[in-house]
Amino acid sequence: FTTGKSLIGIYLGRAGATSVYGAAGSLVLVLLWIYYSAQILLLGAEFTEVYSRRWGSRRTAGA
Repeated sequence: FTTGKSLIGIYLGRAGATSVYGAAGSLVLVLLWIYYSAQILLLGAEFTEVYSRRWGSRRTAGA
C-alpha cells in the first residue's frame, strides 16, 4: 500500500500533468492502484473467512 502510494507520487512528480497523455496516464495509474488495493483487501477477507471456518473458535457449543 505504502509502496504504491510512493510510486504514484514519483510518477506524478515526473510526468507532466499538463499534457494529455500525462493526465490520462495519471488517471489510469490511480485506477490501477485502487483496483489492486481492492484486490488485496478482498484477498485478506477471503483468507480470514477460510481461516475462521477451518480453525475458528475452540469453545464448546454449550459454553
